[in-house]
Amino acid sequence: MTFSPPNDRIFSACQAVLVKDRVTTATGGNESPVDALILEGVQSVGVSRELVRTAIPDIGRMQNQYGRWNKIQYTINVSRVIAKQNDFFYNTSGLSSYTDSHILGIATDQTIGFTGFNNRLKNYDICIVYTPDNYSYLGAGSPSDNQCQTQTYRCCLLTNISYSVSINGAITEDLTFDTFSYTQDDVTNITDFDFFGGAADFPHLDRDVLTREDIDLTSCILPFEAQKAFTIGNTLDGIPILGLQQIDINVDIAYRDIPDIGQWRGSVTDRAEMNKFRQIELPVGVSCTFSGITRAQYFAEGSPQDHEVTDTYHSAGTYGSETKGIDNYRTDREIRIAAFGNGSNYFQWNLGSKNYISSFDVTGGDAGGEGNVETSMSFQNDHSEIFLLKDSTLRNFTSTTTY
Repeated sequence: MTFSPPNDRIFSACQAVLVKDRVTTATGGNESPVDALILEGVQSVGVSRELVRTAIPDIGRMQNQYGRWNKIQYTINVSRVIAKQNDFFYNTSGLSSYTDSHILGIATDQTIGFTGFNNRLKNYDICIVYTPDNYSYLGAGSPSDNQCQTQTYRCCLLTNISYSVSINGAITEDLTFDTFSYTQDDVTNITDFDFFGGAADFPHLDRDVLTREDIDLTSCILPFEAQKAFTIGNTLDGIPILGLQQIDINVDIAYRDIPDIGQWRGSVTDRAEMNKFRQIELPVGVSCTFSGITRAQYFAEGSPQDHEVTDTYHSAGTYGSETKGIDNYRTDREIRIAAFGNGSNYFQWNLGSKNYISSFDVTGGDAGGEGNVETSMSFQNDHSEIFLLKDSTLRNFTSTTTY
């Protein structure tokens, strides 16, 4: 179906992203998107197709005529800003315990889970809506001109979450999904969507966006190395001046398919079964990078630290101690970034207390005179610990048990 008259183009005012989630891998692949929720703050959305064709050997011929296609994989990338009135896309707000809040947990429908075998793997329908381009925003048409087009990517798995906290602009949240199936024009009348009804149904037109100015440094917990690299003793209004320019948080969720000989799951029965034999590869890749202006050599405060040929500096326990014992093989860097939301709520990026440093780079200061010396250090954890929540209380998530 094309619009009548046809669009000259599609741009931001005539497209929207809607999301509907579920945790089952048995049913739901045919649900209507009419009750899907608008994903607010979307700045861009893109879809790519990965098409893999394998040639069938044809011995004795110089030209391969036949081949077979693998499942076409669709990757949906969404970048958005976060409104203070809302929450993270993936969040564990309202959950209290470590096990319930863990990304691999299955006690509630907020977490991802870990396998489709037990009918518990969170997935999403991502519906991209297009409308005619002659109105100021999606849904602004008259009752007699309410046509729309939809492309609904079915039972998508969330494969990446990343955040960028920069000194310039808003805090951004980037989301990546993948799937093997989509349907078109499940809805062709914009008024059929539950959200439709006029400008009052578009509250995101009046939102306060989360920015780096909302970061509350007094409530953040930085790993030891970041403190020593960026805290050199000066303050403003009692708040330490760190020289941090950017914080990047990244969560990679990789999946693998258990061999299932025969027909592709979801190709004949309910589409939701395409994820039945998929499971998360461990650990979930959780990392955080701190980048900032270098204002002194590393470990400027206190006595100088000579780093000898040893591996005792960045492990658990006292920094640089040669008598750590078993702690020399453990990790204990805690990371929590907190930002003021609306009212008394804090947005919290909590990476747990088992992080360790994975890279430490000092660059810049070139003779051209335009570049400062900059320090960048990355941390990661192998406990799959990432807790994203909005709460009036600053939360700590520590497990005393190794699972």
